[in-house]
Amino acid sequence: MALCPKPAEGSWTEHYPDLGTGVVSSDQELLVRHFHRSIADWVEEYERKTAGA
Repeated sequence: MALCPKPAEGSWTEHYPDLGTGVVSSDQELLVRHFHRSIADWVEEYERKTAGA
């Protein structure tokens, strides 16, 4: 089973235009910084949601 099912008709870019069709950087430093920022954002959101639990 796919993590994200393919759209029944059309293309990914039609269904998810915010993904864009531009060039994707393979700069390792940029990728690592983005990964760490994404994890930090996730942790912050998790802590905010569970603070009142």
